Amino acid sequence: MKIYRTARTAMTALRRNPMRALLTTLGIVIGVGAVIAMMEIGAGSSAAIRKTIATMGANVLLILPGTAASGGVSFGAGSVTTLTPGDGEAILRDSPSVRNIAPIVRARTQVVYGNRNWVPQQMIGTTAEFLDIRDWSNLAEGDTFTERDVLNANKVCLLGQTLARELFQGESPVGKEIRVKNVTFRVVGVLSAKGANMMGSDQDDILLTPWTTLKYRVTGSTLASTNQSAAVSSTSSVNTLNKLYPGQAPELYPKQSEIQAANTPMPVRFAN
Repeated sequence: MKIYRTARTAMTALRRNPMRALLTTLGIVIGVGAVIAMMEIGAGSSAAIRKTIATMGANVLLILPGTAASGGVSFGAGSVTTLTPGDGEAILRDSPSVRNIAPIVRARTQVVYGNRNWVPQQMIGTTAEFLDIRDWSNLAEGDTFTERDVLNANKVCLLGQTLARELFQGESPVGKEIRVKNVTFRVVGVLSAKGANMMGSDQDDILLTPWTTLKYRVTGSTLASTNQSAAVSSTSSVNTLNKLYPGQAPELYPKQSEIQAANTPMPVRFAN
């Protein structure tokens, strides 16, 4: 009975004040709609951020060589030549949370195809594991370089979408030859598109090649170690090197005599 009286009173109030009822209903609709819209905008922004982070590698760490000082002048991270491929193998072997690791050697120079040229934002020498770390395993075209290419410093490369577009303008780059600092490279594949990263840098303006090729053939280095860095992909949180061996203090910065010994030129076998 009380419910009937309440409903009857409500209907009477609505008939007597139709404008007030309309405005109240409109306010409720607008309020609910605004809340739903804000939730959708937030969810969309969150998804966009997650997608951007995923393109860079959601669980990727970058390891750089340490700092150095000479003649009273201090140099920043990456100024010493202490990292070697053996360091990467040690990290992968001794840290169970590390899934994959790839060395990185960088250069910046012009790439030429026919009468077209371009200086990519990134020119990276690495291994095939870099593609897995950066979530680039699914190529748009062609194949990646192999471990044998790395061992032999073969002159092969992968192009990002931007670099491929600027040099080939719609042609398929796979199988074509380009020049990097007067060194002829054969294009074996094209990377899938990633777009800009969170800093606005074009991730598709890139050339990838075996690190041995970039280091020894392009930059002309003869050192066993170099100021290269390493990209690390983890399955969980990655411990620092200081935490890999509890109770021990591993030397992250070898003695100068050890560095000089490591920098002794070593023979490298090239394929013709």
